[in-house]
Amino acid sequence: MNIGLSTAKWLAPTSWLFNFACQQYGMMSTPNMKDIADKYHAMFSPQPYAIGLFFAPQAAIQLYWLWRLYQKPPTKQAESDESVNYAPYFILGNTMIGLWMVAWNNERLDLSNIAVCINSFSQLFYVMTQLPPLTKSNALTHIVAKMFAGIGIMDFLDNTASAYFVGEKPGNLIFASTLIGSVLATAASDGIMGACIVFDLVALACGQTGVWQQVLAASAGISGLMTLYKLYNSPGLVDAVKKSRDE
Repeated sequence: MNIGLSTAKWLAPTSWLFNFACQQYGMMSTPNMKDIADKYHAMFSPQPYAIGLFFAPQAAIQLYWLWRLYQKPPTKQAESDESVNYAPYFILGNTMIGLWMVAWNNERLDLSNIAVCINSFSQLFYVMTQLPPLTKSNALTHIVAKMFAGIGIMDFLDNTASAYFVGEKPGNLIFASTLIGSVLATAASDGIMGACIVFDLVALACGQTGVWQQVLAASAGISGLMTLYKLYNSPGLVDAVKKSRDE
């Protein structure tokens, strides 16, 4: 899935603007995004304002990534830059999340779930199989892609539960699967992806109650400690991000 730099320069910001407009529609319409979330609250529903809390810095970082993409000269080296390789996934993701919001606000959670699945699994596919090791030249793309994939995990869990499992209560199997799964996912992730997983777990814990909330909070705590350890022992990550600004 490849497109040229010239195409990426106009299609990537267009998809971002489409998503941004859809998010504004979702927040300002009646019923709004939160009204639907409250109506279809389920076992994997996060605190409603958590998505907005994540969206603001994500949007700012994506804008900076788009600006850096636009600044690239039309050279052969620029054509092979990782930001250009990621552009199709970025475009697909923004388009799908925009469509998700429209379907969600119209209470077509079946359709919104399709959009969420396409985005979440495409972002995870890129991060897990296509993204090369972190360097100073691709550090910004690492952050953008992993934030998209990281929030995509929560999007998938939230929408699927809200679409098909409203009223279902989590049992011991869900408790154990969540705790073990989050630990394994964090162990397999770097500091950037790990931080996103921790955010997902905290957001989910804040949206739930009782024992289930405690399980999610414990998962977030364990994953958080693991991520802090990874960050502490990976100074190259911080250096690569700092140096990427100078390129």
